[in-house]
Amino acid sequence: TWCYRLGKLLNQDPALGGKVEVINSGQAGSNIVRIYKNLKEKGFKLRPDLIIYYEAGNDMKEVNFWRQADNMASRLNKSLVGKLFSSFHYRSMLYTYLIEKYSFDRVNKNKYINHKDFLADYFGWLIEDCHKKGIEFVYVKQVCNFPIEKDGYDLRNLKDVQKLLDTLIAQRDRDDIPKNASEEYWHAFRCIEQRLIVAVESDICREKGGFVIDPLVDFEQARKGSQLLFSDMVHKTCFGDSILTLSIYNSLRDKVVALYAQK
Repeated sequence: TWCYRLGKLLNQDPALGGKVEVINSGQAGSNIVRIYKNLKEKGFKLRPDLIIYYEAGNDMKEVNFWRQADNMASRLNKSLVGKLFSSFHYRSMLYTYLIEKYSFDRVNKNKYINHKDFLADYFGWLIEDCHKKGIEFVYVKQVCNFPIEKDGYDLRNLKDVQKLLDTLIAQRDRDDIPKNASEEYWHAFRCIEQRLIVAVESDICREKGGFVIDPLVDFEQARKGSQLLFSDMVHKTCFGDSILTLSIYNSLRDKVVALYAQK
């Protein structure tokens, strides 16, 4: 894994004295909610000096239309007005009509804002908790099997990602997807959704004082070669893992050396 390779590279660095321990606490299928919960229950007990967050694809599941609406409804229930309806939470059609209908309408009109609002909760809390404990937080942009530019849009830029995603959504709503291009369309759609989460989480990380590593350019360079980088949308081959490892190491090495010097 890239975690193992990163530990090996760091411990080969003369400035670090072979004393860096890299713990891989990643779990298949985990998203921001589970990661945050696991960190609070187990991760912080290990007293890490630095935490690397590498996820985005699974975080998409936490910002889908239904979950965003439910999250907004939950917030309403905690408000002064919402308390009037709290007794109806998932118990009656009155609750559904008064609260969830309003929430669905708000989410539908403000989908990108709500992406950021929801992620700002869990992702923001995670970063804040790290800082409170004196832990460096590093966000590594999750790579996927897709170029960083599409139809003139820079897919590292949040506004460009939103515009391209809106174009694809409009194409879908018009039922304007050629049958012979259906697989290509949905692959692009999922990858651009993933890039949206990456862009949102990167912005939140910077706003919260975290450190962002961008390996996308390194992967874009590697795409020009003949080596296979991915086995599917986000899962990398061994060669892809080696590129990610080197990209993280080059960006992180000085920060780790500075932490080591403080010990």
